[in-house]
Amino acid sequence: MPRDWHELDEEELRELEEAEGEISRGWQPSPETIQAIEGEPVGPLQDYAVVGDAGERGKLVESLQRLETSDAGQLTAEAIQEHSTIIRFGSMEQGAIAQFDSETNEITVNEGLKDASSNVLAAHLAHEGTHVQWDQPDSIDQEYHAFKAQAEVWNQLKVDETDRQCDRVAEMIARGEKEAKEAIRRLYPDLPEY
Repeated sequence: MPRDWHELDEEELRELEEAEGEISRGWQPSPETIQAIEGEPVGPLQDYAVVGDAGERGKLVESLQRLETSDAGQLTAEAIQEHSTIIRFGSMEQGAIAQFDSETNEITVNEGLKDASSNVLAAHLAHEGTHVQWDQPDSIDQEYHAFKAQAEVWNQLKVDETDRQCDRVAEMIARGEKEAKEAIRRLYPDLPEY
């Protein structure tokens, strides 16, 4: 049962009076303080427009931080941040891993990847973030650069980790631009070259 101020001893009253001088009347906690009290993640979430429950946001922010710290992904992470691109997990058509919707300015990562490592997600965000950077209709050339960014980030972050899709992309890019673009044309037969 809480005590009221009449039940405080002299030392507790003195501490209370001293504390009142430190916090001005009308003081309001900051949004960050409220988030911390409520158990919400704080910090980098303010830098990115990440949507989802606390676990999803935490996973995506961790992946974005991995992207930021990679030499190959730093500029892509900055573009995502500067464009206030929304990032979330969501359901997608079969076979789709992630996509950028330029009309809604949103990157959606397949909800089946919620348990993927932050390195894998960072590589996929590098791919989709390249589309954010280009800010123009998709093309074979743009897809090549998106896959190349994905491979570079993956190769830098993976250490001993393996991921079937990211490893395949890295292998495709390692064959050189000409062969990689031939493979991309088979994946996206309706895209223009530029």
